[in-house]
Formats: sequence, structure tokens, C-alpha cells
Amino acid sequence: MPEGPEIRREADQIQDALGNSEISEVFFKFDHLKHAEKILKGSKLLFVQTVGKGFILHFDCGFSIYGHNQLYGKWMIAPSIPESGRELRLMLKSKEKYALLYSASEIKFLPTEDVLEIPFVKNNSGLDILNTRPSVDETLKYISQKKFHTKSLAVLLLDQKFILGMGNYLRSEVLFLSRVHPDAKIADLGPRKLKALARYINSVMIQAYEHKGVTNDLERAEKMKNRKFFFEDYRFWVFNRENAPCYNCKTSIKRIEKNSRRLYFCSKCQR
Repeated sequence: MPEGPEIRREADQIQDALGNSEISEVFFKFDHLKHAEKILKGSKLLFVQTVGKGFILHFDCGFSIYGHNQLYGKWMIAPSIPESGRELRLMLKSKEKYALLYSASEIKFLPTEDVLEIPFVKNNSGLDILNTRPSVDETLKYISQKKFHTKSLAVLLLDQKFILGMGNYLRSEVLFLSRVHPDAKIADLGPRKLKALARYINSVMIQAYEHKGVTNDLERAEKMKNRKFFFEDYRFWVFNRENAPCYNCKTSIKRIEKNSRRLYFCSKCQR
């Protein structure tokens, strides 16, 4: 499933493709959205908002499109509509480019003033790292609230009321770099570990956004890339590296299940 950084990059691509000209063609796959085609044609995209793993396209006609990519949804920007085995659910065409949404199961068309009443938007109120860019001290103050003290961080980091857009690979990477065990709670952490957690919540999310999902040390990743390693082999510190040696201490990386999802950690670095 795409996580916050991937959704934010897709939003940037949609903005670049559609933001400077009128929408000349519109297509919705679902019958209950067909009426929106006439409303949107001739309008202009104002901006693309992301809410964690969800996206909202706002138009100057006073309407917005909300969607969530779920597991299989994918945006594609192209000069024409390519052949694809995926089902096209939404198409928006500007003067030169198409913005194409494939396989997404949740799409809504609604007046912009009603966006805040969308259950996903209303119920996911966590800190938005990618859009607000808080300082480390601001993130530290936020995560230090007592309401977050009692859940294990393995669970808390996937809660969209805690950090928006944080997902499975980001969870493993943040905990590793913070040197925090997955079972630890906010209340268990001393000031140094708590500040490290705040710092890496910020930096891992932003690096993943700016470097196309790479959370590993960037110099190491570049060297491995030049040595013809596959992308997934140089992308992460610990995620998806079960039994491989930790880059710091050479201990074998372990895989466990937390919150019904896989989590990777180093038993020595994250005592």
C-alpha cells in the first residue's frame, strides 16, 4: 500500500500536469459519479491536498474529488491513455497531459465546503509532517501528549490519529533509527530517546518523500545503486531485510508481526 510520501509525490505530479490549464476531458468509471463530468469540464485545478494516504483535488468550480488509493490504487501522468491491465476509474485531461487514476475503490465528488465531513478526513487528525513541516521541537511536543503514552509504538505509529501517512515501512525505519524497541511506549522513553523519535519521525517521512521512498543512508544507497543493486536491496535500513546483517552492528535483522503487519528490527540496536 502506498504511504504518505508516495501519495504526496503523486499529488505533486497531478498538480504539475493539470494546474496551469482548464480541464478539457473528464471520465468517471462509476455511474453515480457521471454527473460530475459536465461540472468539472472547463474548470481549473486549484491545488491537491493530501490527508495521510488520501488525496483531495480542489477545483475552481467549487467542487472537489476525494479518493483513497487503498492497496491497489495508482495515479499515472501520461501524454495519452496507455494500454493497461488495470481498470481506469478516473481521467482528467489538461491541454497536454492526462492524469489517470487506476484501480482505486473509493472516490467521492462533493462540494468543497463538505470535504471536512468526509469520515476519513474527519477521523484522521494526526500530525501532518509532509504538509506542515514541523520542527523537531514541535513534533516532540506533539508526541509527548499524555493521550499517546499507553500504546506500544509498533501500534501507535500506524494510527492515523498520531502521525498522518505513517505506514508499515516507515514504522520499521523510524523505530530502528531512533534505537527504540517496537514494544516500547512513549511513557517508557527518556528525554534523549523521545527527542530522537521526534527527529526521525520528521526526517524519515521527508527523506522518503524527497528521495522516492529511499530511507537508507543516502550515500550508501547511491553506492549500492552504482554497483547495480536492485532498488529494494538498497532502499531501507531494516525493512524487508530479514536475516540480512544490520548496517550498524552486523546482527541479523529480525521480522515479527505487529498489528497484523510485518515489522523489522535489530535486536541489538533496539534493545
